[in-house]
Amino acid sequence: MSIQDKRQLAAQLVANMDSLFMTEDDDENFGLGKSNVCRAKMTVVDCKMGLQNATIAPDTISSVVMARPELLHWIDDGKKSGTIHVFGGSNQLRGRGVLVIPHQIRSSALVPAFSAETKSLPIGCDILLSKSVNSKLQIACDAHCDLEVVAGDVEPDVMLRAKPLGGPLTHVVTDNDKREHLCRIEEGFNWGKPSDPTYEAWLGKGYVSVQFADGSHSVVKRVRIRLKGEVQTLGRGICIEPTCSLPVAKGMCPKHGGAKQACSVEHYRIAKAKGLAVTFDMTSQQSSERQRAEVRALIEEHETKTKETYHGDVFFSDSGEVFLMPKGG
Repeated sequence: MSIQDKRQLAAQLVANMDSLFMTEDDDENFGLGKSNVCRAKMTVVDCKMGLQNATIAPDTISSVVMARPELLHWIDDGKKSGTIHVFGGSNQLRGRGVLVIPHQIRSSALVPAFSAETKSLPIGCDILLSKSVNSKLQIACDAHCDLEVVAGDVEPDVMLRAKPLGGPLTHVVTDNDKREHLCRIEEGFNWGKPSDPTYEAWLGKGYVSVQFADGSHSVVKRVRIRLKGEVQTLGRGICIEPTCSLPVAKGMCPKHGGAKQACSVEHYRIAKAKGLAVTFDMTSQQSSERQRAEVRALIEEHETKTKETYHGDVFFSDSGEVFLMPKGG
């Protein structure tokens, strides 16, 4: 084959790259109407904060995560993927955002992903997961490979596998049903590449990544975590200073009267200097109408239970949660 012929062939391959990129099959030989790749259903939070049962393709030969733009948050249009080499040529994606994947216990996993048009994804898929993200999300790729692809069938729910823990389970997180789950704090865990931003870049301070007993990870508010064996008290979690994993000191603040937020006065001062420790009162301009309504509801609930008029303080945590502080309570 001459050099000119090779150039013409390369140009044809690049021109047809979208159809070569795992999206189409020969219907005569494979009459399913879709490619024979792994697909599964996974719940994600879309850009309008609604829950979507998206179709994913767990791809073990991909190093890049791609998703439809309406499923991404915090999209940075200036971020490029770099050159992606595929059969028949190469490509480059523009616009990196974050997939928000709710965790079955508490909060969510945050997965960096590049925005991609439907034609760049496998047929019928909303998200293409990379090899490393498949591992970090604990997707059981082998189990999905064992399933037969049948024309017209709905994709199965994503199947997960357990992973080894990185250390002892030292803390507890309570889920929405008030059930307690053991976990360990793993500061700075990142679902993306080491060069990708961490969850603090999107959520700010006051959050920490944890690993649960099945090996899965999630980003959880610090105020929702406490040391194993510690009795949970109103507004009590782990120290608000990000480098500390000790529990918040017991009792009320002797100076301001609100719930303590740190394990010690020293760590409180450090966190306050970083803008993490904030206490509001009911007359503060920073108390939003939503917070005021929440306070009124809490006070009404308290008075209904105690049959007494409420006397005490109100505390707004840095994460926006509201706590009543009855006098003498």
